[in-house]
Amino acid sequence: MSRFASPNDFFIKINQIYHLIIATPLLAFIYLYLEKREETWIAVIHDQMYLEIISYTMAPTAVALAFLGFKLFKDRIDKSFEHKSLTDKLSVFSNAFLIQQTFFSLASATSILGLYLTGNNMFAILYVIMLFITSIQRPSASKVSHALKLPKEQREILTKKKPFNPDE
Repeated sequence: MSRFASPNDFFIKINQIYHLIIATPLLAFIYLYLEKREETWIAVIHDQMYLEIISYTMAPTAVALAFLGFKLFKDRIDKSFEHKSLTDKLSVFSNAFLIQQTFFSLASATSILGLYLTGNNMFAILYVIMLFITSIQRPSASKVSHALKLPKEQREILTKKKPFNPDE
């Protein structure tokens, strides 16, 4: 995503990506959770040593991926202050947001894989926490304005979904 025709176009595109990134791991989690609840599914790994190794490596890996997503988002957003035009700032935000959500999705997938391999409910809890964190990251006009520290004129364009200035 590089340019957007309007603030509405920006929010449509970024929310499509957001919903796709949430939905993909959610489908796998729902399937595993329902199978586990019906007791028709059995964990792939049964050896206690391997269960511990997987539990002690995959859970921290999922947490590290989530933190990396936060860090990369912040680093990219800091670069947006170099840009003057709103469309350039929104492009930086969309790229940073895509990177952040990709890492959140990887963290979610790691949690789901841990649940699949071990059957340990700790991974289900970890996934639900990741889903909650991802949910509160949903892009809105106020969150984008706050993250980009937009001046009043640009904030009004974004929040009131006015057309972009043709000079940009």
